[in-house]
Amino acid sequence: MYKRWMVAAIAAAIAVSSFGVAAAAGGGPQAELAAEVAADETVDGVVGCDGFKHKRHLATMSDKPLEFTEADGQVLVAARNFVVPKGRDTLQVAFSSETRLYGASDEGHWIQVDIYLNGKLMNPNDGSSNVAIANDGEGWESNIVRTCERVDAGEYRIEVKASAVDFYDTAALAAWLDDYTLTIDRFG
Repeated sequence: MYKRWMVAAIAAAIAVSSFGVAAAAGGGPQAELAAEVAADETVDGVVGCDGFKHKRHLATMSDKPLEFTEADGQVLVAARNFVVPKGRDTLQVAFSSETRLYGASDEGHWIQVDIYLNGKLMNPNDGSSNVAIANDGEGWESNIVRTCERVDAGEYRIEVKASAVDFYDTAALAAWLDDYTLTIDRFG
């Protein structure tokens, strides 16, 4: 019985050390995942945003309502500075809020929420916008916008900006955001 246990333990040790050597040599599941994460190109509007181990969670919250009008254009809602100390990380950024749009009487009105990384609109995006809410102004909704980006070591600033959009220019819109949260998760 003792010999069988020792044989099993030695076999397990060899398997574990072989896996470590294969992973270190560029093989194994870790290398496959690294290759998959490295291929984070946008294809047909889909962005790969996988990461490895969770490194950091940052959250900025507010329960003070923010109101703005269509005439205000894009307004700063939330911002956060942070540092990626070394290596290459995946950022997953989310902005959630209660939202309400006043003055909307038909389709073609929305609150647009955009998330910027060092002044550049984050992925996924169509080059112009991320819609957070589209409603007729009869109530409020809870909405979330998520983005992701691969970044190298450095200093970064995330900014969330919002605007009331009247696509057909038929209404005087006012927007309301409340109980909003900006979260930034780093994976490496």
